[in-house]
Amino acid sequence: MGYGLQGQETGPWLRDRVGESLEAQAVNDANLQSRVGDLVDAQADAIASGTLSNGALADLAVGFISVKAEQDHPLVVQLDQIEGLTRITAPPGEVLWRVVANADIPAAARARVFDASGAELAPLAITGGHSEVAQTDLPTSAATVVVSEGNGWQSAATVTADGVSLSPDAATWPLTYEVPQGAEKVAISLPVLHEWWWIGTGVAAVFVLFFALPLGSARNGRKS
Repeated sequence: MGYGLQGQETGPWLRDRVGESLEAQAVNDANLQSRVGDLVDAQADAIASGTLSNGALADLAVGFISVKAEQDHPLVVQLDQIEGLTRITAPPGEVLWRVVANADIPAAARARVFDASGAELAPLAITGGHSEVAQTDLPTSAATVVVSEGNGWQSAATVTADGVSLSPDAATWPLTYEVPQGAEKVAISLPVLHEWWWIGTGVAAVFVLFFALPLGSARNGRKS
């Protein structure tokens, strides 16, 4: 069985607003393999008791689950029994569930703030691609910022608290950044990729538009 994690959100009801797509295969991503395995290999007693690890969905910032199968497929029947998943309308040949937030299942978000006890305080509003966050206020008891991004993201991104750069805990996933006590603001930024390419493309587009304008021509002639 193959699977992927798709992250192309176009509005606030699809996680926050992130314009990126991430696909991972089980053989290459142990984190994704483990969490998808929790859903696929769920035992009947875990489903019946409601103890299935819904936190795994939050770790992946999953808002929806899609299975390309018929309605009577065993996996579809199994997922229908899991608390916190609500079936919604899907195209033919596909079954779709929404992950419903409640006291035990947090709302899907790429970046979240936790207190010292590990309780989630609030999600951070995403303002750009790949979990960018404009400078925003931190809750007073904030202890960590957790970002659900893949391996390598931390080498390009800069996470700051009151302007001071933070480093993630290398031993944890999702990426966890410890917030200094008393910090009031947090921001997540990424470098602008291919900036000169975009500038050059814009200049070229201006020249093309200019020469395409119908400026007209003057013709002088004499009648004999």
